[in-house]
This record gives sequence, structure tokens and C-alpha cells, in this order.
Amino acid sequence: MSSMRIVSIGYLVAQTLNIAINPNFPRPLLYTLINAPYFIVCAVVATIILTLWQ
Repeated sequence: MSSMRIVSIGYLVAQTLNIAINPNFPRPLLYTLINAPYFIVCAVVATIILTLWQ
């Protein structure tokens, strides 16, 4: 189960960086460093809520 979490976190960070690398974002690495932890926390909170809801 823990390896799945590591893969999921890596996927979220990679997707955030992929979104940031376009002409509209002047500093893609800064965007990734700010937004990736937020997305990870939101995904964990959503997982906890859905798990407890069952």
C-alpha cells in the first residue's frame, strides 16, 4: 500500500509540473513547489473523508 502512495504523490507532482510548463506560467518550478503540496493534502483529505463515509 505504501508504494502506491509514493507512486500517487510522484504522479501528482509530475502532473503539476507538466501543467506549469507552458507559456502562461513564468516560473513553473515555483508554481509546482507551491501547488503540489496543496494537491497532495487535498487528495489525502478526500481519501480520508471517503474512507470514513463508507
